[in-house]
Amino acid sequence: MVRANPKLIVLLVAIGVGSLATADSTASEARRELEEARRLAWISNWSDAHPHFTRAEKLFEDLRDTRNATLARVGRLRGEWEALSFPEVSLYLGELLHDPLVRNDPELRLWVLEAKGSADLEINPESARQAWEEARDLATELGEPARASRASGELGVVAFLEGDTATALQLVAAALANSVVHKDTGANIRYVSLMGNGLFVLGRYEEAIRYFDRALRTARSHPDLGTSVMALTGKARVLIEQAKYGEAQRLLDDALDLARRRERFGNQSELLLVLADLQSRQGRHDEALTLTRQAAEIASAGGFLRNEAEAWARLSELHHEADRRPEAQQAAAKALQATLRLGDAYALPERFSALAGLRRALGQPEEANALYEQTSDILDGMLVSSDSLRTRASLLAARSAVYVDHFRLALDALGDADAAFRIIERARGRTLADVLRTPTEQLPERSEERVLMEQEISRLQIRLMASEDPDERKTLLDQIFDAEQALGVLPSGPDRATGGTTREPIARESLQEALSPGELLLEYVLDEDSSTCLVIGKNVFRAVPLARGPEIESLVEVFFAEVRSKRPAREVSRELHKLLLEPIAEYAGKQRLVIVPDGKLHLLPFDALMGADGRRVLASHVVSYAPSATVLKILREREPRTPDLPLLAVGDVRYQSDPEPALVAQENTTRGVFDIEGAKFVELPSTAEEIASVAEVAGDAALALSGPEATESAFKATSLDRYRVLHLAVHGIANVQFPHRAALVLGADPDAREDGLLQVREILNLRLTAELVTLSACDTAAGRLQGQEGIASIVRAFLLAGARTAVASLWAADDIFTTALMRRFYAQLGQGADRASALRNAKLEMLERFGEQALPYHWAGFTMVGDGSQPITWGDEGREP
Repeated sequence: MVRANPKLIVLLVAIGVGSLATADSTASEARRELEEARRLAWISNWSDAHPHFTRAEKLFEDLRDTRNATLARVGRLRGEWEALSFPEVSLYLGELLHDPLVRNDPELRLWVLEAKGSADLEINPESARQAWEEARDLATELGEPARASRASGELGVVAFLEGDTATALQLVAAALANSVVHKDTGANIRYVSLMGNGLFVLGRYEEAIRYFDRALRTARSHPDLGTSVMALTGKARVLIEQAKYGEAQRLLDDALDLARRRERFGNQSELLLVLADLQSRQGRHDEALTLTRQAAEIASAGGFLRNEAEAWARLSELHHEADRRPEAQQAAAKALQATLRLGDAYALPERFSALAGLRRALGQPEEANALYEQTSDILDGMLVSSDSLRTRASLLAARSAVYVDHFRLALDALGDADAAFRIIERARGRTLADVLRTPTEQLPERSEERVLMEQEISRLQIRLMASEDPDERKTLLDQIFDAEQALGVLPSGPDRATGGTTREPIARESLQEALSPGELLLEYVLDEDSSTCLVIGKNVFRAVPLARGPEIESLVEVFFAEVRSKRPAREVSRELHKLLLEPIAEYAGKQRLVIVPDGKLHLLPFDALMGADGRRVLASHVVSYAPSATVLKILREREPRTPDLPLLAVGDVRYQSDPEPALVAQENTTRGVFDIEGAKFVELPSTAEEIASVAEVAGDAALALSGPEATESAFKATSLDRYRVLHLAVHGIANVQFPHRAALVLGADPDAREDGLLQVREILNLRLTAELVTLSACDTAAGRLQGQEGIASIVRAFLLAGARTAVASLWAADDIFTTALMRRFYAQLGQGADRASALRNAKLEMLERFGEQALPYHWAGFTMVGDGSQPITWGDEGREP
């Protein structure tokens, strides 16, 4: 029998215990590394997470822990895949999802699905959709609401790439809201930045920059983040659009330095493209070309299809600017091919349009026309899928150049004026035309959720108007902005677009049938190199070439400045008459003009223009305006509605309990309700007399809300759909930055949760049958220019709500002159004059009475939009004053 050696036994035990201790220590270290890696990954700090994933992977492999080694490996790949090929990464992850280990481990499968979905967003949106849908469902099953919310947010990104902007906005906004609930900083920064990007591409820069600033503030407040490259890039893009080049350069330099330190090659290629745009805007063509080529090389090497497509598109533009057309066409074709491979539906219209423009420049008009038709069809699909009027308008504004370029091709290269008319009418006033074609009973009602959110906005605005503390006002303005954004993405409400099919514009012949023999419709299309007026009469249709768009718009700006300064503006009036009306031979022989404006012509009262003989257009013509020829035809052919009450007038609002006019004269200050400094409103004493005279014309059945009764709540409480005419003699607020905040200022009623601001979003809630809405208020016809969609003004809101015609002012209205003008306007209506003639005759009477004192400032600002060809059907109770 062999005796055991006690020393050997002790040694073996010691080795075994040491091995176990070492294994336990390794396992603990591996778990710590993985835990720290996932913590950093959760806040999207993949560069700092990467070394922890790398160490964890090695430790778990040494421990033969295949499951956690796989988890760490996927995390490591996410930290370094910008140096890899996205298609190869996607292929590997796809194979991994079929591994039995991953199939049978829900937590591990969710981790791989999230990685696969993120990779596929760069190369294959459809594949990304499948991954994120499964990830969302699996996270829900696992009781991981924050991860399920993230997956829904990424599905919003997919929806945007597929051209469904409404769904995208809703999903990303919901993910953003959930990120606050779950205290998910990484998701919050991402979705705040994505909201900013979405608003940027829709041309809503003021809203976008607020999101980017918020993302940057959140990132700076987190010790493991410091900043966000996506937010820096987005803010720089906005600053470039605002021509703040120095600030944009500093941001981009910081962002590029950060991207290089973190080895984020996708960020680098994107930043180089933005830097190239910045150089190009400042006339540095060679620098822009070099930066764009660098971006293309990095994007191509890393498989960043979106950035590669953008780089080729930008190279095409730069070659085109340098008159290297073959190279430009080749680059444009590559941009289109990359975009098609990616499946980025939102970018496709721009790619098709760019290639079409080059084909036209190379003398291939038929091929260019086919490409433009494809572009329009894609845009139609995107518009149909968007159920928000605001999103539709923004989309049309952002893509207006497509329609103008196609218009020019049809007119100049193909010589087809009819086709040109159809093309421009396909976009012009599109959302308004769609709503007018929809029966009232099919328009959606407000949901309870919307009502509550609108009440919250009113509550905040009541506090805002009462506050004089700048810090408190800033906080309230931020809260109002958040509430407005939340309201904008709710799934139902009267600001939803209607219809689910493409609706063609009217035929030119159909429009001609609706015009009277003495009437001429002038539809203007302004463009960089040349402009056009489509002249349409009962028996005439032709296209008249005009001066360049920038030249015309520059003169409009001069006219506007001189008139608002209370000068006669004779010289610039003559020059604009010469450019806009004198080339039209038929103009002198017609009595009525319907103007369909474009660009800054929306801000020009044509009746104030002056011919070579020194006479204003007002002296010889009745002038009215229409958002488009299609809208005019729809308004004229709509079945007459028969509201049973003649008129509702609102005026003499009690704005202050102790007025101090010297301190608060609204027209002499640039402050506004939504500025940090705030604003107050003077009383309008002449409006009491104004609404009394208006009501007298309408008869005994007219209703006048004045003094303490002239509140927003009282106005809304009336049966507005029963009145033929609505007349509001109040203050008005235009808001170019945030058009939905534009408002008529009535009396506040805090007890009824009404702030006194009848805003655009609330006007859209109304159901009107009015033949005429008169806005005897400042700036009610002014607003943000939105390309071929028109102008976002209070007038547009009333037309969307059902009014047939609206009278409003392009600038601040003088209280006394306005009252005198309105008294004469309604007297003419009472005598049976049609609406547009009544306004013209009232202006002529003002000129006759006041002579040289009646400057264009006092009368020309009031314009009539809609169908002004018919008189008001007052009924038996109406009478001549």
